[in-house]
Amino acid sequence: MRRLILAGGGHAHALVLAAYAAQPLSDVELILISPDTHAPYTGMLPGVVAGHYRDEQHQINLARLVERAGGVQRLDRVAELDPEAKELRLESGEAMAYDVLSLNVGAFSGPVGLMDPRVAPVKPFGRFLPTLNEFFDAAGEGRVRPHAAVIGGGLGGMELAFAIAFRLRGAADARVTVLTRDVEPLNELPPRFRRRILARAPKAGVEIISSFDVTAVEDGAAKSADGRAFEADFFAAAAGVRAAPWVAESGMACDPAGFAHVKSTLAALGFWDHFAAGDAASLIASPRPKSGVFAVRQAPVLAHNLRQAIASGGPGAEMNYRAYHPQKDYLKLVSLGARRAIAEKRGVVMEGRWVWSLKDRIDRAFMAKLGGA
Repeated sequence: MRRLILAGGGHAHALVLAAYAAQPLSDVELILISPDTHAPYTGMLPGVVAGHYRDEQHQINLARLVERAGGVQRLDRVAELDPEAKELRLESGEAMAYDVLSLNVGAFSGPVGLMDPRVAPVKPFGRFLPTLNEFFDAAGEGRVRPHAAVIGGGLGGMELAFAIAFRLRGAADARVTVLTRDVEPLNELPPRFRRRILARAPKAGVEIISSFDVTAVEDGAAKSADGRAFEADFFAAAAGVRAAPWVAESGMACDPAGFAHVKSTLAALGFWDHFAAGDAASLIASPRPKSGVFAVRQAPVLAHNLRQAIASGGPGAEMNYRAYHPQKDYLKLVSLGARRAIAEKRGVVMEGRWVWSLKDRIDRAFMAKLGGA
């Protein structure tokens, strides 16, 4: 019996497990390595932060998925990887051999060295939410000021700021600020879409400070490279996304942030039996931002190619691999805090409560596909 290990419980692996539950693998020992029995669905995260969803509504039940797929889950994390020996070591100290390995272990956010206890890295999301909820509780009880800052002015950082501001609505002296190193926030977006989002920030209670390159957070104050300081009682670190260090330390080819270089088949560069998807992967031919949108689309390709790899047992399996072609354009849906959202595709910008309802239907349908919590 050959062993397939799925390291990490990201969106791509959750969908792979759902596919194998529908069409089981034969004569395969399937193991999922993930520290938790549930994983958050990132599409609903802003709604959870804003208070529109209960926490359990956005939790993917990994334990149930892997059981239905005929596998088992190890509640642990990878600490070391030796791809040549086909062996990994878990944080518990256990060594595990494998025949085929797939990485969907997510990412870590926040500049290295931000040690202030008020700083909460947004990724991994499972660790972020409890810390954020502690801040909301403390602010509601008056133990801290309702002053929050988001480090990072990308699309995810802005959406999070809108959600936090909505959650703090009505609190006396509430303040939510985005600290971004960019001169022009969201400059990666189409201009019209970008302008609409930025125009909504003041109305939502979100302040934006540009050209603020955070180098440290000490004693409740973010320090910028130019010497400025900004105080807050909570900092959400949404910038500086990087991979777990053991990926690059394994000797696998990686990008500067430590994410595994993969071919269009999602096989790691130089390997036929090692794969990576979602945030863990860096597509060589067509780099894409870290977004669950791409992980979801990668899942069918990953499920097929893993099946081919485990069945073949040799590099000849690559002849039957499928290629993942990232979508050039996709529907971008951004929550604005309240039950209102803005969307863009092919240059067309849409906004309103109906857009939030559309996003809500899409997110609920995704969770229903995975069987809910």
